[in-house]
Amino acid sequence: MKALGALLQRAGDAAVTRDEMDLAADYYLAQFRLANMFGRGAIIFDTLQGASGERAATYLLAQRREKLLPAQARKVIAALMRAAAEQEDAATIIARDAAYWDATRGWHQRLETAWLKLFGQKSVHATLIEGHRREQSTRSSLLMTDLGVRLFQQEHGRQPENINELVPRYLPAVPLDPFAPVPRPVRYRAETGNFAVYSVGHDGQDNGGHFANEHDYWWYWRSAGYDYDLDLPTRP
Repeated sequence: MKALGALLQRAGDAAVTRDEMDLAADYYLAQFRLANMFGRGAIIFDTLQGASGERAATYLLAQRREKLLPAQARKVIAALMRAAAEQEDAATIIARDAAYWDATRGWHQRLETAWLKLFGQKSVHATLIEGHRREQSTRSSLLMTDLGVRLFQQEHGRQPENINELVPRYLPAVPLDPFAPVPRPVRYRAETGNFAVYSVGHDGQDNGGHFANEHDYWWYWRSAGYDYDLDLPTRP
């Protein structure tokens, strides 16, 4: 999966250098679908591998989102929606993973599994898969919303006043923020000549669009109060 995913990414990058954005988006979408399929019906290790591929492909699409033609933007939205609809529940993956290791590692693993259940604890891998799932769901919600806003602008010549205007023509429903402590839409802020779409991030607080680069976000987010957006990995 890694080798094929890397091949698709290189093909997409080559298309970008030739300014063939539609072709590049097709390659990145193929990379995304491959990673998504690889992570379904698998144990946690394989699911995490798939999640890593989804993350890479989603960010590659996000970096090129301003250049996507309307038809390609709609294709990306549809792919993200389908991936979300077909996504296995984390509890199902965790249970399958525990059953696999119980069967292959013998009584030592069964003892560990029983211990974790007895004390209501989760394995390290189970915690990882839940974290990856929430982050990918957030990236998908942000990218769908961002593309929906751009489609709206192209047709109406203005920014939407709020993201409710995107439903149902551009999005089937308002994307929710997986990091919000209670169910709430992702944040949208219209600015002069621009707009911002973001999540409250890991601290669960809306910091008014206070963003950081990837290093500072992961190092300081508990104390600095940063929000989470699509430009996190590329911000200087």
